[in-house]
Amino acid sequence: LVVSDARLRALAAKPLGWTLALYVVAWLLAWLLVSWLLVRLSGAEGWFAGLAFLLTGVLGLLAAAWLAGYLFVALLGCVSSLLWDAVSRHVETAAGIAEPRNPPGVPRLVGDSVARLLLAGVVSMGVTGCTFVFVWPMVPVILGTGLLGVLDFTAPAFLSRGKTLTAQVGLLPRLSWDGLVLALAVGLFAMIPLVAVLLAPVFVAAGTLAVASRGAAR
Repeated sequence: LVVSDARLRALAAKPLGWTLALYVVAWLLAWLLVSWLLVRLSGAEGWFAGLAFLLTGVLGLLAAAWLAGYLFVALLGCVSSLLWDAVSRHVETAAGIAEPRNPPGVPRLVGDSVARLLLAGVVSMGVTGCTFVFVWPMVPVILGTGLLGVLDFTAPAFLSRGKTLTAQVGLLPRLSWDGLVLALAVGLFAMIPLVAVLLAPVFVAAGTLAVASRGAAR
């Protein structure tokens, strides 16, 4: 649908650009965090700390690749519904879905974005703790990314029906296997630099169709 629909590609161009900018911010944050941790672990002090920071820059960029994907998905939740609403609506129209729309007002949208940011913080703490327990630390990162991702990419469809985060979380089980496959896809592809950004329109379309086809927001 995304590849064959010219109108959908045009609608996706602008939010895709903003999504790319968000990914760059996430990568920079990940690089600064990883580099700072490497310097702290090296035990360098004074001007040696600055030198160590520079020397670990390249290593930090490489190590930040997988962390950036998680941060990107975490940050995207705050603005996903604003960026991708038009794409989500067009997907429903192209698929012949005609459900009544009841989007929340601005105060509820702001509250929803704050709630998603807080949830991302809580999930991040859980992921961080689990990385020290799991034999394969990438597993909790992928799971955390997948959870936040399925919330992000189904948000436009849920919000257009008046369902904010609290209601969305309770309705997620209705997505059944569609939700699980979407979560796994986001979790895995987010670990590959830039791939999650390029696939964002596909994820939004998949999330929208999953919500609409299963009547998850009713």
